Amino acid sequence: MPFKTLRQLALFPALCLAFAGTAWAQGQPPAQDWPTRPVTLVVPYAPGGVLDGLVRPLAQRLSESLGKPFVVENRAGANTAIGTGVCARGEPTGYTFCATGSSVWTNALLQKNLPYDPVKDLAPVTNLVFADGHIVANSSVPFNDLKGMVAYAKANPGKLNFGSFGEGSTAHMFIEYIKDRAGVDIVHVPYKGAAPVIQATLANEVQMTYMATGAVLQHIKSGRMKAIVAPAPQRSPFLPDVPTLAEEGFDLKPSAWFGLFAAAGTPKPIIDRMQAEVRKILQDPKFREQVLTPQFYTPVGNTPEEFAEFGRREREIAATLVRVSRLKPE
Repeated sequence: MPFKTLRQLALFPALCLAFAGTAWAQGQPPAQDWPTRPVTLVVPYAPGGVLDGLVRPLAQRLSESLGKPFVVENRAGANTAIGTGVCARGEPTGYTFCATGSSVWTNALLQKNLPYDPVKDLAPVTNLVFADGHIVANSSVPFNDLKGMVAYAKANPGKLNFGSFGEGSTAHMFIEYIKDRAGVDIVHVPYKGAAPVIQATLANEVQMTYMATGAVLQHIKSGRMKAIVAPAPQRSPFLPDVPTLAEEGFDLKPSAWFGLFAAAGTPKPIIDRMQAEVRKILQDPKFREQVLTPQFYTPVGNTPEEFAEFGRREREIAATLVRVSRLKPE
């Protein structure tokens, strides 16, 4: 057989693969044509719960701007791991996204059998919002700020009770961090959900808790609660006189946030387009007035690269909080 023919035969499999890859790429709609069918936005909480008030209006606006339905699918359970897993294990085609918060990182530290790796299996799209939250206290406590709380706890070990909405929750880890750094004895009391914690704090069954600002602002304004400190990188625009943890001498700058992710491998042009559309919506004054401000959300809408870097820092913070909380993977 002539050498030329042999060489052509040897190249044939590679040519077939190249052709197949080109044909596959041509079969995918370019980013400017995306979406060509309905898109699913997974929310890893129960219907009517955390995030629905943000994601459902966002989905409606995306449907209007992109011309295809954006369908919200609630998949609650396992501290958001079930819903997040739907996205992490989904096809990277740009038709499944998930909205979640810091539990995306803490779950990897606290769940032994998590069926996905959030770093490897999720592609960051954008940080949607920062959620406002404060450590608050019953108005009867004899202190008004974090320094006063620490001084009281040192003088009265074991007499302050701190309520949270569950073992391993953000509230739990925040108080354990303060206890560890300040060297104080404060009793952690877990409840099943936010509403029972608020009622327990109002009734002085526990003296303090960490809660979303919107859930307790009425009680702060009425004088039944005090805002003690903001565990956040900066002061809240809703309670600007309340200092942050860093301002009170603690070296942690945690954030309460919700962001958007896709499956790893989702085409970059689709991720970029999704981020750009979401950012436009978050910047719209009407959307801010009707959706974000009433829920005490501060819009972000950063780039995928900026969100990825933010995630790297948040993973370090999550590791610190889990360590000082002495929580073990289960």
